[in-house]
Amino acid sequence: MKANKKKLTPRKVTVTFLRATLLAVLTSTILFYIPTPYVLRAPGRTASAGPMVHILDQQTYPSYGQLLITTVFIEKASALACLYSMMEPDAELVPTNGSSPIQERSDDGADLPMAISHYTSQVAALRYLGYKVQLEPAGARVTRVLPGTPAEGRLQPGDLVIRAGSTPVRTADDLQNAVRGSSGALQLEIRRESESLQLELTPVRIDGSARLGVTIETEQAPERLPVAIEIESGNIAGSSAGLIFSLEIIDQLTPRDLTGGRVIAGTGTMGPDGRVHSITGARFKAIAAERSGASIFLCPRADLEEARSAQTGLTIVPVESLAEAIQALQPQSKASH
Repeated sequence: MKANKKKLTPRKVTVTFLRATLLAVLTSTILFYIPTPYVLRAPGRTASAGPMVHILDQQTYPSYGQLLITTVFIEKASALACLYSMMEPDAELVPTNGSSPIQERSDDGADLPMAISHYTSQVAALRYLGYKVQLEPAGARVTRVLPGTPAEGRLQPGDLVIRAGSTPVRTADDLQNAVRGSSGALQLEIRRESESLQLELTPVRIDGSARLGVTIETEQAPERLPVAIEIESGNIAGSSAGLIFSLEIIDQLTPRDLTGGRVIAGTGTMGPDGRVHSITGARFKAIAAERSGASIFLCPRADLEEARSAQTGLTIVPVESLAEAIQALQPQSKASH
């Protein structure tokens, strides 16, 4: 006896397809809203620094290559993102430890805002070009806020403290002395981007000393830079684009094309003294650089091994200073693979 086979009509095929599609959409939507205690990290996007840097009232020169900023994509992981990480070999899940996730940045967010990177990259580039830029102490810049301290939720990285109680704050030591000498609540005057804020914090005893729960450094600022430069970085945050911004400024202000027609990507926090400081996520940024067609990847020397672990086909160039980065871009330079 032969089994009776049901013939699939075009209408039944269409209905089956629509049901399967609807089920997949509903399942994905549900998984998207299921939270997990993880953050997803993956190679982010890249962006050309050229259109972001505008030099005013100066002779500028064209470049026939590109200098690329690299980023790491960081997002609170839903159950759907966890499934994605299993299929994407270049993504990873990191426990949040109760911290807030940070959207796409040029690093993991444990650094200063991009506005400060704009400033220090300009100072370093102009000093390299021979301009005299005299810096004066201008306050105590918050670089990190420690969890579970009076500063958590009140201060944030990038805040500039200019007064503590009745004491003007020009250096990090000024703020530390004011905190140590306080016997109760301390009134702080801070600048946060374009805002001026008044905050009251009560120091606590940590390791026998009165502290607010922040790490700080002395802000150095000139009254005015000798060259007017505007940097518009859009929604890219963090300070690890500093090295690329400095190179872009120099490239625009000098007739010799630093890129030599190449696509060059990089990362590194730039100090006003021209030193390149370590970042996070070098492996992800190297992968992002390769995907964008870069042939060279500049990174802080301290992050070389992590960048190499990406196993890309890039020429990886470790640097410790702006001058070393410029020298490394010359044709005779030796690099690391």
